[in-house]
Amino acid sequence: MTRLTNSLKEVITQNALEKSGVVQQQKELDLEYNKLALDVRIEALGGKEKADKAESLHQELVKKSDELNQLTDGCVYIYNDTDYKIYPSFGGMRKRLNYGINTSTKLLTPDESKCRFAADHPLSIKFLELEEKKSKLDKKYCEVKVNVSTALKSCTTVKRLLAIWPEAKELLPKDVEKASFQLPALKVEKLNEIIGLPTEKAA
Repeated sequence: MTRLTNSLKEVITQNALEKSGVVQQQKELDLEYNKLALDVRIEALGGKEKADKAESLHQELVKKSDELNQLTDGCVYIYNDTDYKIYPSFGGMRKRLNYGINTSTKLLTPDESKCRFAADHPLSIKFLELEEKKSKLDKKYCEVKVNVSTALKSCTTVKRLLAIWPEAKELLPKDVEKASFQLPALKVEKLNEIIGLPTEKAA
């Protein structure tokens, strides 16, 4: 008989979050924020044409500094020219936005003073749309996690879990003992609806 250990409960909870679609939706939202950061950067630099010109000038400066380093003692540097993040202000709301998923994407970044947008600016409107989407996703994430946690707290074994919530079988790791779940199930329709179980019905 397989016990519902804390580690197993964590796996089941994570599988439920992924099954519900919220994990993938959060990843997609992160990419939308990344795109907004890139759009903000271009706008703050004066548009695509001016941004391209700034990039070209920056590359020339970097090349010249490298040449100077070869001719001198190697102490010629360009400071604070690139970053992996930008700090725009949308209608007075300051927000940190990353250009990429991690800190490896570093770009020529304008000063914060050039990243202030009025509330009715298209970038500000887009920002508010993403914030609203994030709020809904955060709510769904908490809803799934809390409800799954509540269901798991009432059980000590996998067999008992499947007795009261048969559809949870889809959330178990493949190597977990297959317990019987022929006993009458409790009312878990709402929980199944939130997560999207069973798969056949959700499809």
